[in-house]
Amino acid sequence: MIAVAVVEAPVYWGAELQQAMTHPLWLPATTAALAALGLLMWALPALADAQGSALGRWGRRGAAAAVVGLFLNSGLLYTHTFVTPVLAADHPSAYAAFYGPDIPPVGLLVAFLLGRVGQHAGLVVFGVASWRAGTVPRAAAVLVVLGGALGLLTFAAGLSIGVAGVVNVVPLVGLAMMASALRRHDEVPAAVTVPRPSTVS
Repeated sequence: MIAVAVVEAPVYWGAELQQAMTHPLWLPATTAALAALGLLMWALPALADAQGSALGRWGRRGAAAAVVGLFLNSGLLYTHTFVTPVLAADHPSAYAAFYGPDIPPVGLLVAFLLGRVGQHAGLVVFGVASWRAGTVPRAAAVLVVLGGALGLLTFAAGLSIGVAGVVNVVPLVGLAMMASALRRHDEVPAAVTVPRPSTVS
């Protein structure tokens, strides 16, 4: 996912959506990002489960909110990958209805808001809960919280999706660090207790 975000940067950076779709890397970059979102939706519940009860109720809720946000964002990305280019090329009026200056349909707007806010706010809550649980490196938890907060800020500021793609690298590094630490912990063999010989004759 980190590599995908880096590849996407030159596609999106400083470009309007319709212009970005003409980039030769558009289809491979967005397709790879779609696959990466799927992997992330699988990884987050695994990271929450690996931390067990120490994560707490809010940590699990944060992970669940982030997964719901990722799910909604994956639908939007699927549309950008396979549907939007066709609309822009063959049905400009339909494209303008969804991506023009006018307010988009309410359903699309709600899904977009829930997806962005759910993903980033969920990461913030999950990162804070992971910090408090002490089950992962503190630096990893800080990166997840910082990345989620930066994601909310870029969304609120209306910055380009190229900027958002680069910002997404921050929590992804933190999540990767969490996964590595939890995996190393699982690989450490449990201490074997050798029973002491009985002294009773």
